[in-house]
This record gives sequence, structure tokens and C-alpha cells, in this order.
Amino acid sequence: MIKPRSLLVAFAVALLFSVQTSAFTPERSLENPLFLSEIGREALIYGAWSPQTERYLLAYGEYDWLARGHGAFIFQIGQEEEADIFSFIGTKEQGDALFGFAVHRFSSPVSAWLADLAAAYRVRQLVGRIGVHSIPIADLKGIQERSKISIGTTLSLNDSLSLGVDAWPLEQQYDGFVAFALDPAATARVNLRFSREQLDQVGIDFWYRR
Repeated sequence: MIKPRSLLVAFAVALLFSVQTSAFTPERSLENPLFLSEIGREALIYGAWSPQTERYLLAYGEYDWLARGHGAFIFQIGQEEEADIFSFIGTKEQGDALFGFAVHRFSSPVSAWLADLAAAYRVRQLVGRIGVHSIPIADLKGIQERSKISIGTTLSLNDSLSLGVDAWPLEQQYDGFVAFALDPAATARVNLRFSREQLDQVGIDFWYRR
């Protein structure tokens, strides 16, 4: 039986889909806050449902020209027995450097606060980045045991083609992508994930901006 809460969330997701204004979605910023910059300079209102995690996602993000950075609120709604997650994600540009941070609030049944910190630096067409993720705010002594480290890079071959890879050494996980612009309004990206040297996930994303 479909619960009223699920119907309301599904309606909100459908409404948000109709007003999306940005070429890219904010979901990758949940893994690394630096990726929030992918949404561009337009305001973003976004909704989605993931069949893999069975979670609804509602988001609002925008670029602040005065602060020279992005900010976004993302709300993930799980099933009845799972925690809802509220996240605030931000970035700050400083010359060729980009800094990102995120704070995640997990609701009941398990209440917790986690944070992400990341930084990137651009040298011409090459961007290098590093991040520390899942930092337990209420248990800083447990950072070493619970936190994760990521190292990545993106290479823009031209205005239409870029490729990148991010490694999570402790988890032996590697994420790669190839993104290419089909025309000024359409972009596609092929995503690959390897876990312990085995191909784990393959995905294709497509965005069209009008």
C-alpha cells in the first residue's frame, strides 16, 4: 500500500522536475562538495527518485556572485525505517582554487552529524582535487576510523570533451567519467565505478538545457 507521505513526496518531485533550469544535477555533490559547481550559474530546483537507494531527493541550489561560490540545500527522504538526510553544501572560489564543504544531518532512528571538506586547484586544462569525507562532527576522535579520503583529477581536452577519475584508496573504489557536449544545450556523461578492481557500476547521464 502506498503511504500518503510517499504520494506527497512524489508530487513534489514531479513539480520540481518541471522547473529544473540547470544543465547538471546536484547529486554528485553528496559524494564530493566540489561537484556542486557543476550545476552552473543559474538557480536550480531539482527533484529525483533513485530506484537503487529507494530515496527521494529534493534540492535547491544557486550561485552567489558576491561570495563567488555555490550553495545548496539537499533533502533525501528514505523509507519509513531509514533516516532522512538534510545536507547543506557550499563552495568558494579563490583564484584557480576551489574549496568545498558539506554538513549532513541524519535523522532518526540513528541521529548523526557528518561533514565533508575538499579542495581543488586548476592548472590550465587540468584540475586536481582531494577531500576528506564522512567526518563525525560529534566524535572528532573517531575521524581516523570513520572518515574517508578521496583523490581525483579532471582533464578538459577541449570545450566539448572532458574526462576524470576519483579514487577512494581506503575503500579500493575508483570512479571514472567521460563527459561530452553534443551541442551547446545538450551534454552526456558516461560513468564507471570499479570496486576492488571489479567493474561495479555503469551509468549514462544526459542533460538538456533550454
